[in-house]
Amino acid sequence: MTQYSDMLSLPPELIREIIEIVAYDAISQDLAWVATALVLVSRDIRAWVHPILYHTIHIDMHNDEALLRLLDSKPLDFFAPTRHIILVDCFGRTITQRWLANARLPHVETCTVDYGGFLALQTQFIANIRPTRLILTFGAVPGLISARPFAAVTHLRLLLHMDVDWSSRFSKMPGLSHVVFDVVVMILSYAVSILEVNVRAALAVPTCQRVIVQIVDKNINAKEEDADRRFDTVIRALRLFEDSRVYAARVDDQHVWNRTFNGTARTCAREARKDLDPWSIGDRVV
Repeated sequence: MTQYSDMLSLPPELIREIIEIVAYDAISQDLAWVATALVLVSRDIRAWVHPILYHTIHIDMHNDEALLRLLDSKPLDFFAPTRHIILVDCFGRTITQRWLANARLPHVETCTVDYGGFLALQTQFIANIRPTRLILTFGAVPGLISARPFAAVTHLRLLLHMDVDWSSRFSKMPGLSHVVFDVVVMILSYAVSILEVNVRAALAVPTCQRVIVQIVDKNINAKEEDADRRFDTVIRALRLFEDSRVYAARVDDQHVWNRTFNGTARTCAREARKDLDPWSIGDRVV
């Protein structure tokens, strides 16, 4: 068994790597208390673990008051390491908006929001948060939501589940480079028509580099060959664009997709902390 003295004899950079691995592993398994305990060991270890612990923050109706108290009791730069904020199940509460208004969040890159979270984000957008990566976990209708949070967005992930046209919004996003469309397939012809309009609009943005269509097959009782046929039909439709920037991905297990994309705040946070990049998935269709 390794003795404490043996641990101290290791090079400092190796000790740091071990501590960081333990912290990342604890966070990914919803064992944040382990990482929190590491913070108390020493000042050096706190400096290593703190950015891991607060890289992703999910704010909901159960923890917003605690986060507000933490904000009041800590230095102004306490939340500076935060890169990803998840506003799911917060219902646009006043406490959440107060936290967003007062926390110093200079390095936030990604926001994952449901409808209530989007309302909270748009309230504080210009003053405090300008995410470049935005994930909408609800079926947004562009004409019914504010354009302000989209101004700085370069990476966008959308849930397409109705006949909506995003072309007017895309044209007002001068830096948009990556788009993921999550398309829930129930009626095949309906899904294809939705895609034709929106993929074309995304490709028309001058800065566009990659458009990913992720097909979520909701016909859970269908045969595997039927699911394959539906996916092949979508692929054929995407190939008609004859554009190397178009990619396709597939989710056969709807329940897994629901948990990872459209699930609870805790699930969203777990996926974010794994550092998975939804804008790098898929295979080129041509």
